[in-house]
Amino acid sequence: MTDSIQHSLYIDGGWIAPTQADEVIEVVNPATEDVVRRLPAASSRDVDAAVEAARRALPAWASTPVSVRARTLLKVAQALRGRRDEIASVITTEMGSPITDSRRVQVMAAVNDLEVTAHIARSFAFQELVDGSLIKRVPMGVVAAIAPWNYPLHQIAAKVGPALAAGCTVVLKPSELAPLDAYLLVEEFERAGLPPGVLNLVVGGSEVGAGLVEHSGVDMVTITGSVGAGVSVAKAAAPGLKRVVAELGGKSAALLAPGADFNRAVASVIDSCFFNAGQTCGALTRLLVPAGMLEQVETLAVDSVRRYRPADPMLDTCRLGPVISDDRVAYVRQVVDQAQASGAEVFGSDDSRLPDRGSFMNPVVVSRAEPTMRVATEELFAPVLTVLGYDDLDDAVSIANSTDFGLSSGVWAGSRSEALEIANRINAGQVNLNGASPSAYVPFGGFARSGLGVEFGRYGLEEFLGYKSIQGVSL
Repeated sequence: MTDSIQHSLYIDGGWIAPTQADEVIEVVNPATEDVVRRLPAASSRDVDAAVEAARRALPAWASTPVSVRARTLLKVAQALRGRRDEIASVITTEMGSPITDSRRVQVMAAVNDLEVTAHIARSFAFQELVDGSLIKRVPMGVVAAIAPWNYPLHQIAAKVGPALAAGCTVVLKPSELAPLDAYLLVEEFERAGLPPGVLNLVVGGSEVGAGLVEHSGVDMVTITGSVGAGVSVAKAAAPGLKRVVAELGGKSAALLAPGADFNRAVASVIDSCFFNAGQTCGALTRLLVPAGMLEQVETLAVDSVRRYRPADPMLDTCRLGPVISDDRVAYVRQVVDQAQASGAEVFGSDDSRLPDRGSFMNPVVVSRAEPTMRVATEELFAPVLTVLGYDDLDDAVSIANSTDFGLSSGVWAGSRSEALEIANRINAGQVNLNGASPSAYVPFGGFARSGLGVEFGRYGLEEFLGYKSIQGVSL
């Protein structure tokens, strides 16, 4: 990675330096607050060059057999698997995920994304005959892929994989907070023989992202980020009528029906909420329980929280790494303090046990909150679980649906049929019953302010394809 980092950009099949180094991106390790890399940001000229390279490469790549495109993804997936420990170390350094989670999830989820996409593409019906017409699924064109920092490699793979499988070409902009893993991925695509211009890499902040979204040579934008970022992208893409797939925020509810296994459910919700230091868009961050069982649930939650103690994320024993920045920690603490001042009860560890350096915070359970409190309505992106009591199931469903988001949720009940009945009433793009695990073959996306479109499976592949009907082929 030394040469690629030194040159900073990958455009038209070559590693190059930015045309001007007016802005420098500092990559900070949130566990130590040390600057681990300084990267010169791309200029508008570099963005132009990357988009132009992608446009030149588009016709040939779009006509490349699907089998070849899929084989390229599988080659890269295999290479990432072989470099798992190295890549995991990079991800932990740049964004703080515990090293065991980086190996198991951050890297292997990306491997799975590419493998699943390749398998789906091989059997996907790119064309069919309908009433004498040939219906073709054709690539959308040049795609601007804007990735987040919380699952950097996974989210890049979830965008780049299906885009390339569909026959699109890509200009990738990783998060400026965690860009280093993107270099390793692009290196492997280069080694796999991807033609020049099919995948390009530019680094930078919001200005680079805006330049990509607004560029006349870009046909489609796919982004994972905050609601604010998604709204900005949608506005910037609107004049060009570009397709936008935006996976944004969430404030997901876990609804425990009276007959649920509360011991199992509470432990599962804690694991969802605190994984990756709470920095997961689909995390279950609101726990809805019968009002008469609040005390029991509080005891169970606090017992589970004790398993999460902030520590050096490079240690194999670490389960809770840092939050991305001190500013985020300060903001979240202010929201929690406000809830406590308004009558909520706060359970958390002693801050004296925090590491001496880094953007760490203890996991917190905020109970007996009101559904309108900020702690119950805002996506905090930190290890904070809000517990809300409900009167009956109608009240519970109403609370679950009371936010501006609709990304994910969970339902625990005494039977699968009861859980399914409740799930059908919840406004969320994904509902997990009794702790079921997600799958890379099913769509992931949300309603309302949680975004536009979906990712994963054939549904995610279809986002990068348009329809073309040729009439009179068979009469």
